[in-house]
This record gives sequence, structure tokens and C-alpha cells, in this order.
Amino acid sequence: MRQVLNLGILGSLILACGARGDEPPKAQQAAARPDAKAAEAANLLTAVREALERNAQEIKDLKEQYARDMAEQRKKIEEQQKKIEMLEQSA
Repeated sequence: MRQVLNLGILGSLILACGARGDEPPKAQQAAARPDAKAAEAANLLTAVREALERNAQEIKDLKEQYARDMAEQRKKIEEQQKKIEMLEQSA
């Protein structure tokens, strides 16, 4: 969940900077090398990919925990049903 929030904040900051027009002066833009931009894009892509992998793992873990919880609940329900049946027979 924390990673989703971090990605959301990062995305909103990027969008906010773009909407405000926060761009470096044209002289700095011309001086920026395409290699640096490509490296930055690659780093960002790597960070996003890692965040998605972490999120996928967290979702998998949550699904497994849910399955365990549901199995435990079914077991408790069965035990309660048996107790109810026993009480009904003894009554």
C-alpha cells in the first residue's frame, strides 16, 4: 500500500511540475545530453518496475493470507455446527 501511495505522490509531483511549466531554461535544455535523459528514463523505468514487482508480491501475500483466514473460518464454522447438532440431540 505504501508503494502505491509513493507512486501516486511521485506521479502527482511530476504532473504538477509539468502543469506549472517548471522547465529548465532553454540554455540548460540544450546542454542536457540525450544520454543523461535516456539514463534518467531508464532509472525511472527500473524504479517503477521494482515498485510493481513489490506490489505484485504484496498482493500475492495478501491473497495467501486471505485463503488461510477463510480456511480457518470454515473450520470454526464446522466446529460450531457440530456443537449445535450435539446440543440439539441432547435437548
